[in-house]
Amino acid sequence: MEGDGGDDGGHGDIDKIIKDVVYRAICEVRRIELRCERELVRMERELMNANKERSKAEKECLDLEASVLLSSEEFAKVHASANSSARLARNLQVQLDTANRNFQKSQEQLE
Repeated sequence: MEGDGGDDGGHGDIDKIIKDVVYRAICEVRRIELRCERELVRMERELMNANKERSKAEKECLDLEASVLLSSEEFAKVHASANSSARLARNLQVQLDTANRNFQKSQEQLE
């Protein structure tokens, strides 16, 4: 009978092939894992850089908002000052017109 004399009937070759295929599969899986880990590290680094850029952009936005608020306050002050100056100019014009009329009346009375 085959197999009684220590001959495994070729099963040793099959076992060796199976072990080789399994070993190669394990190696390929490990290579894929390493590639995925490197890709994950790269993506995490990109995410950190993106977060830094976002934080920088948010700070710039806050700085711009503060600048706009200051500019708005300055505009409000200038606008209020301009309105005040316009009122003063109108009051002075009224006083000048009154003075001119009074002067003309005085001139008419002198003639």
